[in-house]
Amino acid sequence: MKMPRIVRRWLYRRYVGLEKVPLNQFTVRLAKTVDDYQSAFRLVQAAYISKGIEGALSDTARILPQHVLPESYVLLAEEGTRLVGTMTVTIDSPAMLPLDKDYPREIAALRAQGLKLAELGSLAVVDRCHSLGVTSLMNMAAMQICTRIHDVTHVLGGVNPGAIGHYKLVYGFETLGEAKDHVQLTAPVFGMKCDVAVAEATLRKHFKKPLSNGTSVADAYFGSNPECIHLPSGTPEELIRWKLSREVFQELFMQRTNRLDTLDQRTREHLEQLRSPTTVTGYRGPFMRVVNG
Repeated sequence: MKMPRIVRRWLYRRYVGLEKVPLNQFTVRLAKTVDDYQSAFRLVQAAYISKGIEGALSDTARILPQHVLPESYVLLAEEGTRLVGTMTVTIDSPAMLPLDKDYPREIAALRAQGLKLAELGSLAVVDRCHSLGVTSLMNMAAMQICTRIHDVTHVLGGVNPGAIGHYKLVYGFETLGEAKDHVQLTAPVFGMKCDVAVAEATLRKHFKKPLSNGTSVADAYFGSNPECIHLPSGTPEELIRWKLSREVFQELFMQRTNRLDTLDQRTREHLEQLRSPTTVTGYRGPFMRVVNG
């Protein structure tokens, strides 16, 4: 006899066990130094290569255009001093979101409704930590960034078709459209969207057991940070300076890589508005010519 659907869903959520996420084994913080960023980008590229969805490309392969912008938050999950996972939170901007390349009409329709969007992506976790709650901890940090700092209303993501059920059952995601061939990777992608209010209600309804520190699962995502998640306080403008100083920006995107050479016009123009002319002093390439008119 086939198990009733409601029972299957209950069993899956119990199996996921968000309340069992370890709060004393890993820490999550924002990338700040050049080495932080490069370690994150290399981890993502190594993960994609191991899955066979990306070839061995250049140093800029996993540096998305949005990574040069202050709307991009690169999260690092660490076990002690060892990097075990990374995820990027991208707040919507005139440069748009990475998923716009796969679902331009669908995302444009969401913007037309006046929704404030963010995208979670560039996810990678080392193999031995896949089932240890690292991704859940980074999701907690990501939701804190989206809701406490930027008042995001809807979160987007491109997932492997096999993960659709997980995001629906755990967080209340909905599909954004039909599966498509990823623009950059040799893999299918399924766009998904989630109303932040629905995500919070879903967590409160289905994950009532508290975390080991006594905090509810929903509050860990939408209330106060667990102590293992280290996010700086301040306004978005203050965080821009904290995350990516002029020196880090120049070394990461001008000296160690040529990422600025490859930016599309929309991203270049948006970056112009956010970075002072002195930030790009010393760079001699296509972007410098754009800045100087």
